Amino acid sequence: MDLVGVIMAGGAGTRFWPLSTAQRPKQFLRLVDEESLLQKSFLRLAGLIDRERILVLTNEAFVPLVREQLPQVPAHNVVGEPLRRDTAAAVCLAATLVRKRFGNSVIATVTADHLIEPVDEFRGSLISAARGAADSRALYTFGIRPTSPATAYGYLELGEPLDLDPDVQHFRIASFREKPDLELAREYVASGNYFWNSGCSSGRLKPSFASWKRTCRFTSGTSRPPSRVSGPMPGPRHWWPVSIHSSRSPSTLR
Repeated sequence: MDLVGVIMAGGAGTRFWPLSTAQRPKQFLRLVDEESLLQKSFLRLAGLIDRERILVLTNEAFVPLVREQLPQVPAHNVVGEPLRRDTAAAVCLAATLVRKRFGNSVIATVTADHLIEPVDEFRGSLISAARGAADSRALYTFGIRPTSPATAYGYLELGEPLDLDPDVQHFRIASFREKPDLELAREYVASGNYFWNSGCSSGRLKPSFASWKRTCRFTSGTSRPPSRVSGPMPGPRHWWPVSIHSSRSPSTLR
């Protein structure tokens, strides 16, 4: 499979202060063992994707730290963003770079600051979603079964189940709900029909990029290959083997 991994490592980690600081956000911290969350994110992908096809997008100021923690990643695959423009802009930049270097590949976009276990289940879900994306125009996102009525996460409302993989659950997405208030979050959790949005996704580049441009026209219109490549708490511990299947447009998710 022509799979490319993109690790989003530019977060400021403000919700994990004081351990996480502006100079060393949480993705660079070693919280549970000798590996940082960023290193764990890379190792989850490295078991599936050649390191030449793994990109790390980060703040320009963190490029030296990424290269220090991930010497396995080719230096030109660590991309420093001169300005923080949050996830949408980073995803559009990643898609532009992947299109230029690898063509119409399947992109797996993952977070750099989550603790995900068991790793084998995560990899199985990722491969299942990537295969689904490779064979269709679908954009996949990954859901996490909520353990509390958190208000800091977006929520995915499950639609009809799809019989695509006997080992990994796939659903259409009925709707996406941005960070709700506490009362609404309690309703979502009690219904059993909502998952947290993990921030991880997978899709074939061409249809996915078209969707991203529709939902972020200004950002994607200014996203071009850079002139130079600059040198809440960690996520839930258990990764549930659930892929969420969406339609072509992430703006409607239905």
